Amino acid sequence: RWRVDVAEDATAFFFTYFDGGDNLVEGTGPLTFVGAGDIRFAGFGGGGEQNLTVGSTREDAEPIRFGNGGKIVLGGMVGVDSTINPTIFHKNVVFGDSLKEIELYCTAKFVDVDLNLPSVTSLNATMGVLSGTGSVTFGSGDRDATVTGAAFPTDSELAVKKVGTGALTLSKTMPYLPATAVEGGTVRICGSFSSAGLTLSAGTSVVLDGGNWTIDGVQLT
Repeated sequence: RWRVDVAEDATAFFFTYFDGGDNLVEGTGPLTFVGAGDIRFAGFGGGGEQNLTVGSTREDAEPIRFGNGGKIVLGGMVGVDSTINPTIFHKNVVFGDSLKEIELYCTAKFVDVDLNLPSVTSLNATMGVLSGTGSVTFGSGDRDATVTGAAFPTDSELAVKKVGTGALTLSKTMPYLPATAVEGGTVRICGSFSSAGLTLSAGTSVVLDGGNWTIDGVQLT
């Protein structure tokens, strides 16, 4: 069992630096990153697409856990076109329950990953997107969360879930949201965008804060 402690003012860096092809962060035994420091993933290099693949497709692969505290940064290398340098996460990758923030500067492609983000208060999609298959769950207890930027492409197969009694605020710059299940609290809409579907559980609510939400062709205003 391996454990890496990332101190509060430190950054753990995973990156590629080759011409084309994939680079791999893979483990068959448990691997955990703890501490309040940041973790950054980036694919870049001298030419061609530089994928950084994290995790394993093996059925016997143990979890790789990142970010118990601090922030996860995907991409964002100076002078690099991060849009062609995706980071690919496989299903044995787990983001820590106390992770506070995610910054997206590249495509984060999930392969059958159920991403639980109970403590994340901010997902900032500056240049990147979340894509792939699996699910993304926001909220826990009374915690609020905000998603800024165009976090999801229109071909994303990820499902979005909101739990807990807090609010999930979606910014004006988000044009699309995948199929969403609101199981607790409130979703606040600050812009105008479309969605593949919406499921509301009893006692939950959607607040249109200066925007509208088109769901399968039916507009909420």
